[in-house]
Amino acid sequence: MVPEKMIEAKMNGLLISGANGPRILARSFYRELREGGFTPKEILAASTEILELVTQELRSDAQRPAGEA
Repeated sequence: MVPEKMIEAKMNGLLISGANGPRILARSFYRELREGGFTPKEILAASTEILELVTQELRSDAQRPAGEA
């Protein structure tokens, strides 16, 4: 679940790489999840899973030969 506002902002060229970008994204996502009824423990469990997926992708990318997409 990614809030529509975040998708729209990304499609409109929003860069989250600035100093406050990641923080704003995280706070918005957290707020949306809490408003959706998720508990802090559920959000933490989902966050852990997201970090694992990103880690796996980064490891996969690092093992891929240069120039291969």
